[in-house]
Amino acid sequence: MKRVLFLQSRGHTLIEVIISIGILTIGIIGAIHLQLASIRAARHSHFYSTAVTLASELTEEIRSNSDQVGSENTIELYSHITFDAKLDSSSSSLPSGHCYSSSANCTSSMFAGAFISDWLKRVALALPAARVVVCNDDDPYDAAKNALRWECTGGDKDNLVIKIGWQSTSDDALTSEQRGQVFPLYAASVLSFGK
Repeated sequence: MKRVLFLQSRGHTLIEVIISIGILTIGIIGAIHLQLASIRAARHSHFYSTAVTLASELTEEIRSNSDQVGSENTIELYSHITFDAKLDSSSSSLPSGHCYSSSANCTSSMFAGAFISDWLKRVALALPAARVVVCNDDDPYDAAKNALRWECTGGDKDNLVIKIGWQSTSDDALTSEQRGQVFPLYAASVLSFGK
């Protein structure tokens, strides 16, 4: 009788399978984390470009309305804009945008007020928990905190600064006290608008 030797087939042990599943899980979690980081970065980039566009609109409005910038009332309208979507209602105390029709009988100051009101409503719709400060500020950057600041230092009447911020829920560098607060994330300067 011939003896036939059967080779034992070797399978994977339970430990090898668990290690393989662990490595695969770590890879999947890493890929998910990268995807979430990419989505957060794209969202922040969208909000930042929206803020730049909105600030540019207001800057051009101020420059195009330069005949009225010389009057004290309009300077007050442009240089003292403060808006916080968390505190201010959607219906602003500024006049509504009824100055855009040809039949409207609005002064330049009324037109500026209507533009500001409409602009603030668009800011509130475009940015989460938006906050805006427009003021005379010679130094909007706080070197000690390495960030922009909401407070205005005053200074040259020809130097208006538009500061825009929104609530960023994805900033891992924030402390628990800072979460939910709105920091200025973009500042645009309107130089020599009335000259």
